[in-house]
Amino acid sequence: NTTDGTVTRLDARTASALQTIRVGQDPTAVAFAFGAVWVTNSGERTVSRIDPVTNEVVASVTVGIAPAGIASDGQWLWVADRLDGTLSRIDPQTDRVTTFPVGQAPLGIAVTQDSLWVSDFEANAAVQVDRTSGSVTARVHVGEGPTSIAATDGAVWVVNSLDGTVSR
Repeated sequence: NTTDGTVTRLDARTASALQTIRVGQDPTAVAFAFGAVWVTNSGERTVSRIDPVTNEVVASVTVGIAPAGIASDGQWLWVADRLDGTLSRIDPQTDRVTTFPVGQAPLGIAVTQDSLWVSDFEANAAVQVDRTSGSVTARVHVGEGPTSIAATDGAVWVVNSLDGTVSR
């Protein structure tokens, strides 16, 4: 809930609210990895780590200017920053952040066993990133205003919000 800076834990069977957890200003994206729930807080430049047992924020990691998308590759947590054109890699053991330039306005992140992809809203592109070096290995032009992105080992799908299309 971006209005009050919270996320709500739901009962999977009934879809009823179990607990509301305060995280930070303008929560934007959520991921589950490394035994925790991770939430980007775009309004305060942080990522919150929630312990799913206690439903409490146990850490807050400062990341970029406006963290947006978030995903994990099983080793790292990745955060796209829509305002500074970067992708940050968080070590879940130490909360150490390493940041790489990837484009103009990265929003979404998709991870497969072999690749990491970012949607770049301003560049109208899907950007492939090497997970070890953080360097851009490919840029593929897609439709106008790419936001969400999903990937399998055989395809990358991008939602283009400004022209109402999906690119493969």
